[in-house]
Amino acid sequence: MIATSARPARAVTLARGWRMKLSKAMTEFLTEIRVAKSPATVTAYESDLVRLKGYLTQDTVLHFTAERLRAYFVSISEQGLKMSTLHRKRACFNEFGKWGVRRRYWTENPVNDLVAIRRPEHVPRPFSHDEQARLLALELPVEEDLIRALLFYTGLRVTPLCTIRVGDLSFDPPTIRAVVKGGRTQVVRVHDQLRDKLYAYVTSLPAPRPSTPLFAYRNGRPFQRRAVERMTRAWGAAAKVPDCTPHRFRHSFACALAEGAVGIHVIKEAMGHRDINSTMAYTKVTNAMLDQAIATLPWGRPA
Repeated sequence: MIATSARPARAVTLARGWRMKLSKAMTEFLTEIRVAKSPATVTAYESDLVRLKGYLTQDTVLHFTAERLRAYFVSISEQGLKMSTLHRKRACFNEFGKWGVRRRYWTENPVNDLVAIRRPEHVPRPFSHDEQARLLALELPVEEDLIRALLFYTGLRVTPLCTIRVGDLSFDPPTIRAVVKGGRTQVVRVHDQLRDKLYAYVTSLPAPRPSTPLFAYRNGRPFQRRAVERMTRAWGAAAKVPDCTPHRFRHSFACALAEGAVGIHVIKEAMGHRDINSTMAYTKVTNAMLDQAIATLPWGRPA
């Protein structure tokens, strides 16, 4: 459960937009951030704000206060939510609070009066070499085979992978233009053999256009992340690899680069990280693997 202590509450001063409904303010905020934030971030923020709105008793911006937010966090922390989830919710409300100040719906951001919630440090969990070999040995349909290759050899997150369109591909030089976390565009370098797979797949599509999703349902709409999550779960069951999720392929990609003695700044670029501290986590994993390897070396003189 999170701590309830906080700074003393400030005096409430009505802003010019105090008559605004909270639900309408939330809708305006989500509409505005769709331009700058990734679809996954917007979806998460929308979920967080809808749940907060359901907790509050009245539909008014006047109820977006530090006291009510503090009570909300105490309530949801008692449900056993992870600290990473609480951290994300606080970040969402903070963005909403800052936006509301700019729009003059409240005079000060009430999140400033809440205690900070630290995001826990997650240690990457790459597949072992044996697990990778078993996953790569699976015979898969052409579409799933390409998705597996993209996960293993680009390090893309699942949502950017699902949003790739034919026009985002370049074969000379081989690259993929992907919209990644934060709504940024990342140019992903492609392995030569993956380029050949991509070319063969695209040329097999019926009348592909630049706007054609690389992976689509029968109705023509691009895959959603859940479709790929179901695939990887099935691969894991077939290869006897527990907890086979799309993000573990990303961890394996980064750790393979680190094991190959690639410089940390090169890995940062390949992963599309803004902060190099995020990339440093993969060096910790490879150091741990190195320690284990050294520990297994035979000690003493050979017989």
